[in-house]
Amino acid sequence: MAVSKGKPRPEDAPWFGELVVDLTLSEPNYRLNLDNEQIMSLESINEEVYFNTLHFFDVLGRYARGQGLNYVGRVIPLTHAKGDGTAGHGKITFTGFATDRPAVVVSYEERGGRKGEARRSIGPVAIERPSALAARVRDGQNGLTELDLRVKVDTDKDQRKELLVRARAEQVDAQMMSAEQVNALIAAVQRLRAAGVYKDALAYHDLGTIKVAAGWQFESKPDTERVATLTPNGTPAPFPDILKLLPAGYKYTGERIVQWDTPIPPPEGHQMVAKMVSAFKEATAYKISQSYLGKDIWVMELHPAIESSHVSMAKMTTLKPTIVYSARQDANEVSSTSHTLRLAELLLTDPEYKEKLKKVNAVFHPFTNPDGAQLAYDLYKLNPDYMHHPGYLGPLGVSLVSRWDSDPTYPESGNRPKLWRRYLPDIFLNPHGYPSHEWVQHFSEYGGWVRNRVTEARDWQTMRGWFTPGFNYLDDPRYPRHKDAAFKIRDMFTKNIDAVPEIRALNQRAYDRYRRYGHEFDRDTFRLDFTNNVLVYTALKGQRARGGGDEGGGADAAGGRGGGGGGDDFVTRNPNITVWYGSTEAPDETAYGPWMNLVATMGLQWDKALLQYLVDGNHVVERQGESFWGGVTLRLNRARPPKPATESRTTTTSQER
Repeated sequence: MAVSKGKPRPEDAPWFGELVVDLTLSEPNYRLNLDNEQIMSLESINEEVYFNTLHFFDVLGRYARGQGLNYVGRVIPLTHAKGDGTAGHGKITFTGFATDRPAVVVSYEERGGRKGEARRSIGPVAIERPSALAARVRDGQNGLTELDLRVKVDTDKDQRKELLVRARAEQVDAQMMSAEQVNALIAAVQRLRAAGVYKDALAYHDLGTIKVAAGWQFESKPDTERVATLTPNGTPAPFPDILKLLPAGYKYTGERIVQWDTPIPPPEGHQMVAKMVSAFKEATAYKISQSYLGKDIWVMELHPAIESSHVSMAKMTTLKPTIVYSARQDANEVSSTSHTLRLAELLLTDPEYKEKLKKVNAVFHPFTNPDGAQLAYDLYKLNPDYMHHPGYLGPLGVSLVSRWDSDPTYPESGNRPKLWRRYLPDIFLNPHGYPSHEWVQHFSEYGGWVRNRVTEARDWQTMRGWFTPGFNYLDDPRYPRHKDAAFKIRDMFTKNIDAVPEIRALNQRAYDRYRRYGHEFDRDTFRLDFTNNVLVYTALKGQRARGGGDEGGGADAAGGRGGGGGGDDFVTRNPNITVWYGSTEAPDETAYGPWMNLVATMGLQWDKALLQYLVDGNHVVERQGESFWGGVTLRLNRARPPKPATESRTTTTSQER
């Protein structure tokens, strides 16, 4: 509050670096011999420190500026239990910032002895995404010799001095961009590279010159833009190679790759991906981005081995359906990485499952939130039975998918839109988990989860087995087959879940307790909705398509967990492409040992059912050809959802003619 002069600005987040609360207390920690239920007073202190710190900033912002403050900083509570009854002790470490935002400060002294200081704050800048104008190639040379881009700016010359009369400096710097500034930026990169620094900035393999036209008109016209040239004097970073993650001397000999004994942190999970890529020609992997804290994020594709030098992803996903498994959005929900990678291993090692790759492309994104996954794992090593919600959200206390497209604060938040645009999948999956034991904040009147004045989720207080939190579906006359497809999918995965005796037994115990101690007392909060003996909260009414135009967004607007077709998912935005978007809840915070085997089996049964839906589908590729100007156009289309067999037979006969 001091450095922001009492008016903290949301754009200046985060408000601190780290708040580490390290406590050693003599409090009880013990299991109840009832599934995974336990008494963990110190776990509740962790919950209070984490969520109440986020809540504090929310309330502080509302009092100071009328809106809550988010992206607060890293909050890390640590507790150590001791049983000797002696006084506890704690250590609180806080790293703050000297100023409200980054700045360039020049202190100077004039010849006459007068001293002064000039300050220029460096705040966030709004600039439109550049568009590609031309890519130039040359025979016999790999890559592009030149890439021409264009970016829309506001003015030709830098008018900051004149605009400061009309608006605050922060507003001018954030909103206004000139062609002169863009040119200066490109020139600065050129000089920095020549001086030996920032050599990999805007430097790419097999790319020569980059030209950037900064235009102050929407259309490119003479005398309405300036062009800056960045010559190839940089040094691109080496191509990422996942095989470098392999243990020294590793060679696959048939052993199981994916373990279900402990939660899988990002280094171990990505090493599992490397092992599969090294051993099986059906597996390929690539780095999709880096996280906020600088961790590499990898994606693995599974499909029959490709012998050609070039691949058309558009053709691959048209000729054959594609399914994407994107795990660990809320990263303390540990089992989704385990069961999705296990399915990948089965598709590579089990002959029966490998056959399915002839009919379906499978894509695995094991860590949506690797920073949270690593923190949750570090906390698990300290207290294996806690929920570890400090790893739940992104590093700054906000979900990675709080926006539809991507969050400019978190570089990894754009990965799901990238996955959607790359694969145009028939099904996109977002498996989740939740606490494996009662979730209350003991020191906040023993209340169920209350994250802020808006988010109250008291129905999550009690464990309720495996369930689907929001099964939504498309019910739109323009897409008459989507509703039936969604309910067929629901029927398949609920039967798959109920088919495993151990899962059925746990579910029935959990459902019974949820009914007895929740539903019977407060039916408005604790609701029940069963399909094939499995708890699935099915929407009372289907949704209409949005009509397209939102090409590929993030998974869900509020980090939500709606299934196929609901709210802000891929189905309502792109029903011609994605048939179903789904989520799960398994009691896996935090699972290890036999409990991990149980909850990971739950997830694997769901994974298998969705894969099988596509394997069983009657996918027919329709081909149309037209002649024009002495040439031909060939168009390929695969209807989604798959058409009934009666329709496809007619289509096939037509094709054969």
